[in-house]
Amino acid sequence: MITLISYKNMPGNEVLCEFRGMSGDTKPTKAIGKAVCNGSSFLEMDTGYTSYYDATPSTGGWTEAPE
Repeated sequence: MITLISYKNMPGNEVLCEFRGMSGDTKPTKAIGKAVCNGSSFLEMDTGYTSYYDATPSTGGWTEAPE
C-alpha cells in the first residue's frame, strides 16, 4: 500500500509529492488527480531506497537515488 505523506501544488496542474510504500508497489505518476512533478520522492520502507521522479517526457520515470 502506498501512502502520500505530503504534497505541494505546483504550476501546470502538477503536484510535488512525497510517498512511502514497499519495493513491489507500482510507483504512482498521479496524485490527488494531478500529474506527479519532477523531483517527487518515493521511499521504499522495506529496502530503505529512495527514488525520485524525472518528468522528462522521453526518458523520465522513477529513478533510484545513488547510495
